[in-house]
Amino acid sequence: MAFIPPTIDDVRHCSNALSVDPAETDAARAIAEHYSKISNQEYRITQDDLDDLTDTIEYLMATNQLDSQ
Repeated sequence: MAFIPPTIDDVRHCSNALSVDPAETDAARAIAEHYSKISNQEYRITQDDLDDLTDTIEYLMATNQLDSQ
């Protein structure tokens, strides 16, 4: 894993900054790309790493939805 994984607060911040609805299909990918840019990691993230980052963000969003219920 070549990236620093985001916290749930990072995910919320990116979601708000992008005005993305976490329930949208491509929300996790958009957040992953934005997070990699604002954290200055995009130059060292491969496509596989971006896929892993997207999976991590999807997990964090799902966990957050369970916590908020």
